[in-house]
Amino acid sequence: MNCTQANSINIVDFLNCRGFKPTIKGNSYWYAIREEKTPSTKVDVCINRWFDYGIGKGGKLIDLVCCYFTNNDTREALKMITGNSIPNDLKHQEISGSTHKQAKIIKVINIQHQALKDYLDYRHIYGNYENILKEVHYSTGDKNYFALGWKNNAGGWELRNKLFKGCILAKDITTIIPIAEELNNIVDVWEGMFSFLSYLQKWYSKCPFAIPHDIIVLNSVANVNKAILSLSNYEYVNLYLDNDYAGKNATEHFISNRNDAKDCSFEYAGFKDYNDYLLHNDTTK
Repeated sequence: MNCTQANSINIVDFLNCRGFKPTIKGNSYWYAIREEKTPSTKVDVCINRWFDYGIGKGGKLIDLVCCYFTNNDTREALKMITGNSIPNDLKHQEISGSTHKQAKIIKVINIQHQALKDYLDYRHIYGNYENILKEVHYSTGDKNYFALGWKNNAGGWELRNKLFKGCILAKDITTIIPIAEELNNIVDVWEGMFSFLSYLQKWYSKCPFAIPHDIIVLNSVANVNKAILSLSNYEYVNLYLDNDYAGKNATEHFISNRNDAKDCSFEYAGFKDYNDYLLHNDTTK
């Protein structure tokens, strides 16, 4: 992993993994990282940057780790960010949000690799994903990779693992029909798949597809207009988008096109998304 790759990792996720819990104010996550009673380090989730008002320093993830944990040793910072728990076959996967249209699928199987199971545990997703998530092995150029994956409506694969977030073949929304044989007039729109899976984890753990609504997962706020085109078939629209600048803007765009759409982000107020809410309120483990 190099510095560019490390700085692509979400600072909030890194601090959460280190056991730091934030005080959330809008798009800002405040942390008490140094020995202090009042949190003075702010992380802006919209731009993935931090600033410590107590010492007047800030920057990207590498800067944070060097400042607080490794006494300005960049090499040690990279080791800490990579983490000893990340298997070697995951360490060299690129970190990107791009779409690889020239990628080739090698195989798609049920989830078996322990690194992917560990990542699901890290996100507190313990079940209810077997019909949605798969283990996807793919290649770009002469390099082979693997990740958790789910299909989108264009036949592409949305991919996630501890180091990678992206898409191969094509980018699109994902539509899930839990009760395929019935016509439904209600749709829940989620910004990300892990937020939706967190909702299933909390409320439908014993019967995951008893949820009586159709589901649209945006996979990116850039897909808002694609989702809006799909809403004409539904009488009721529930919006579960992130509590950050991009998510709020997308919610407003939905409501400007469907003024009867319901903003349901109050259900996880004070948290970035439903997965963040689950991480702080999970009593299953």
